[in-house]
Amino acid sequence: MDSFTISDVSYIPSLLLLSVVWSTYGLHNKKIELFLNIGLMAIFGTAFVGLSIWVQKIILYRILRNNWFHSWSIYVLLSEVIITGLVAPFLSSWLLLAYKKN
Repeated sequence: MDSFTISDVSYIPSLLLLSVVWSTYGLHNKKIELFLNIGLMAIFGTAFVGLSIWVQKIILYRILRNNWFHSWSIYVLLSEVIITGLVAPFLSSWLLLAYKKN
């Protein structure tokens, strides 16, 4: 993802932290059996990545600390979380079925 963006912000810190959290969840022998669990993980992951990008932009670009930037940023964050919440359970159930066959 970072190779496609032309900016100083990065997806790497948030994805690294999410991978550590989700791997420790898997190490405790907790199995993901319902597709809604995968959907919830996708929603939380999307929200966390969006918030981390938002915070990085606020820290790096101090010019963006006005109300206009924050108003459209929260709408974009909420809409991507809602879209992920609607689409992820359907795709997750398909992936879960494909994984169980193998």
